[in-house]
Amino acid sequence: MKKLIELCVRRPLGVIMLVLFVSILGFISFSRLKLDLYPNIQFPIIMAFTNYEGAGPEEIENLITKPMESAISSVQNVKEVRSTSSTGSSMVMGECNFGTDMDFTNLKMRERIDMIKKILPEGAEEPMLLKFDPSMMPIIVHGISCPKGIAEATRLTDNKIKNRLERVPGVASVSLMGGLTREIQVLLSTEKLNFYHISPSFIIQTLRGENLNLPGGIVKSGQNEMVLRTIGEFQSVEDLKSIKITLPNGSIIPLQEIAAIRDSYHEQKQYSRINGQNSVMMMLMKESDANTVLVTREVRKAIQELQTELKDQIKFHKLYEQADYIEQSLGNVTQNALFGALLAVLVLYFFLRSYRSTFIVSVAIPISIIITFAAIYFSNMTLNLVSMGGLALGVGMLVDNAIVVLEVIFRYREEGHDALTAATGGTSEVAMAITASTLTSIVIFIPILFVEGIAAQIFKEMAMTVSFSLGASLVVALTVIPMLSSKLMAINTGSKVMRKIDRQENYRLGKMEGFYRKILSWAVGNQKIMLLFAFILFILGLLPFFFGAVKTNFTPFMEDKEYSIDIELPLGTSLETTDELVQKIESHLIAKPESDLVYAMVGAGSGFSMGSSGESEKASLSVVMKAKTIKTLDEMVEEVRRDIGEYPGAKINIAKENHGGFSSGSPITINILGPDLNTLKNLAEQLKEVVKNVPETLDVKSSWEDGRPELQLRVNRPRATAYGISPSTIASTVQAAFQGTVATQIRLAGEEYDVLLQLNEGDRKNETDIKKLYLTTASGGSIPITEVVDFKQTTGPNKINRENQTRRVQVTSQIEGNDLGKITKKIQEQIKQDMVVPPNYDIVFSGNAKEMEEAFGALALALIFAIILVYIVIAIQYENLVHPLAIMGSIPLSLFGVSWSLMLTGRIFDVSAFIGVIMLTGIVVNNAIVLVDYIETLRSRGMDRTEAILEAGPTRLRPVLMTTLTTVLGLVPLGLGIGEGAEMNVSMATVVIGGLTFSTFLTLVIIPIIYSILDDFALWVKRLIKHKAGVSLEYHR
Repeated sequence: MKKLIELCVRRPLGVIMLVLFVSILGFISFSRLKLDLYPNIQFPIIMAFTNYEGAGPEEIENLITKPMESAISSVQNVKEVRSTSSTGSSMVMGECNFGTDMDFTNLKMRERIDMIKKILPEGAEEPMLLKFDPSMMPIIVHGISCPKGIAEATRLTDNKIKNRLERVPGVASVSLMGGLTREIQVLLSTEKLNFYHISPSFIIQTLRGENLNLPGGIVKSGQNEMVLRTIGEFQSVEDLKSIKITLPNGSIIPLQEIAAIRDSYHEQKQYSRINGQNSVMMMLMKESDANTVLVTREVRKAIQELQTELKDQIKFHKLYEQADYIEQSLGNVTQNALFGALLAVLVLYFFLRSYRSTFIVSVAIPISIIITFAAIYFSNMTLNLVSMGGLALGVGMLVDNAIVVLEVIFRYREEGHDALTAATGGTSEVAMAITASTLTSIVIFIPILFVEGIAAQIFKEMAMTVSFSLGASLVVALTVIPMLSSKLMAINTGSKVMRKIDRQENYRLGKMEGFYRKILSWAVGNQKIMLLFAFILFILGLLPFFFGAVKTNFTPFMEDKEYSIDIELPLGTSLETTDELVQKIESHLIAKPESDLVYAMVGAGSGFSMGSSGESEKASLSVVMKAKTIKTLDEMVEEVRRDIGEYPGAKINIAKENHGGFSSGSPITINILGPDLNTLKNLAEQLKEVVKNVPETLDVKSSWEDGRPELQLRVNRPRATAYGISPSTIASTVQAAFQGTVATQIRLAGEEYDVLLQLNEGDRKNETDIKKLYLTTASGGSIPITEVVDFKQTTGPNKINRENQTRRVQVTSQIEGNDLGKITKKIQEQIKQDMVVPPNYDIVFSGNAKEMEEAFGALALALIFAIILVYIVIAIQYENLVHPLAIMGSIPLSLFGVSWSLMLTGRIFDVSAFIGVIMLTGIVVNNAIVLVDYIETLRSRGMDRTEAILEAGPTRLRPVLMTTLTTVLGLVPLGLGIGEGAEMNVSMATVVIGGLTFSTFLTLVIIPIIYSILDDFALWVKRLIKHKAGVSLEYHR
């Protein structure tokens, strides 16, 4: 180590060139780093989708879902299996442990599914496996409106805007919701069909046969060839109207005799509105490896070009762009880091009172950051909220090593050494100490790398970033700092510089050192009192956690100035009825002065991309508040909740949006597991009332849905077989008549439109209309559908959810405030008190509460391992098993600062704060290392222990205060929690600030006492061993 330091001091130009090379490498790396909101995480989830047309939820559950669950759960590393069985489809999701090779798991799942295919029903489609990818979620959501109406907006969006944006590099797909689609409708008359004894299927076959372009071969004429093509496609709607239908009896009638032909629009299954104006909602998904910010910038350019081209024909409404949040959040974190760095530099100048000295130490910050950018790039990481947060958290610590090096070089110069000797000798003296202190700050992150769960996966990049920056700062302190010190302080530095930082010139610091020496002297003479005082503070540090004074939650909530309202009416509610309720709420929200943008989706569940069409009873509204409002988001949500109240039969859930967060769903999610659906329903109703009794719960809902009204057409197989009619023929006839079937397409003005055939609206209202239908027999005749079909009205479950191969119903709730841990505990106590759970049934918490419990358990183990690793590093440095225990006494001393800083500021103890506690174990020992290291140095020079303690304390006071203040003030901007994305790091910064500040003051007084006691204990053990060895020797003699 000493040779390396000497080389750097004697070869300054070489060091400067290396710094220049690293700087260029760092800047190039920085320019190529991708910007994202969070680290790129592969979620260990695979979903299997299987369609089985016509089957009900219970049939799907028994015939498809259960065999699929068995197959998927048997694959190694699959820890949970969840499924949903609904009409005509099955979805089974397998969740694996993080770190699992999902490509290999996907292959194994495919093999297991192939083994059970033979027991799946004959009509079931091939199961489709899909790995969950966060890029499936939209990064951009825009609303598009048009002065000419929703139909024109749909046409322009579908034909021009969608195609243009899909060509933007990095855009994977563009999907549309809420528009009107033009189509040519052939609306059949039941009366006419019955009069002519024909079925809708007969008309479909006729239309397809009339609308054809087919090749006819090749004609050879001499040396020439001509391709033959028969052109019979419809050229206009008039061509369609002029079609003649040849009846089974040979008669010919015009199509218009039995059908009205209209150029119209497909029946809307969804409505989309922005501030009350009909619109098309457009969602853009990016490719999985694309840069979100760069893709968004290109999309913005394309939209600007489209706006210029289309002028007043179209208007874009920006609803959501993830890049906005990324840019604002990263900009805010960068700003906080720069401000923190500036505060750290000001602290240095306050203590050093020298521009040169301040510059020497401060140079560690930019060089370390530049090296860190290069390390991030070569580690295949991105610049995101977590990695930049790690850099901001460590910015104040980047000068710690440089401070210690500079301080010892000053001391050497004061003793009369020349510049080169002071730089090499001083740096060599503390090289091992600062290496150990840096390693203690790095090794504490090693256990985090092995923790499972989404939160731990995200914070791994923070751990790596902090480690890179601290490692870089150590290299800078051992190479660049001594080189600069030897040059910038080489001439006229001795007495002049030292006078500037001397206690005589720095009067206040001198008085502080004198005051500290008196306290330390008293403490050394009253060890029992001081130990009792430290123990009391330790207990006081635990009490806020035990008595719930510190709020707990899973992850930080990223406030977006946006809230959402999810509405669910009883199954079977028409789209129009749902829309009536939505419009009432929508108009109320638009009228609020705080509302900037209100967008509504009717006929789809919550979420931009997860809501499926055809859910006529569901709707969602999102409200973006104005940037400057007197009312906070919490106040607005509470006000809207009071204004809306409750509607009979409606489930209304109001919640703050959390676009920037990585926890989703309701804060409280409780699963009821068991075999019987009716029992689950009853338990869910009981549990709802229990949860409502807890005052802090809001919008308590059950996932149980009463069955959708269903009219079953049961095929009489013997009769159907006698007429030569298959069940598929019956199903397709009914589908064509009531749902409509695309019979063919027609090209008009270069654009292709569907030709939809169905009964006219007046003939498809009820069961009686179905019974009027005729079916075509195998012989070409026709019979009434009632000849081969029996009708039955019934209800059944709309969908059946299962978890780990057991049926499940969920009860969910929003919460008032953010103390998830306390509220969860209250609900658990209420459940034990008020509910009796039958055998074979279970009530378990899932969602955020479960994630929090698992994450805290894993991080608690990580904390224990981190403490052990810190001890190992210190023991290796000192080659001593006792003195490291004295140094580690600073860890419990920080607990009081941790708990009381959280309690007094109202911050949440979440995963971020827990990571801060783990970081703290590696940071707080650094001051103790510096102090104990110098005590040992003085004792090696001949001082007795008490004299060494009283000399080392005041001597090391300045570097200890400097390193603490630079770290703390460097974190203050993050701790204030101001700006977008600040929530991610605010609790972590608060924990480190509180813990380090309090621990530092106790370290300066308590650690020397612990050192003395353990040193006496070590001497007693040595004497005891020596005495026993002597007795043993006498015995053998």
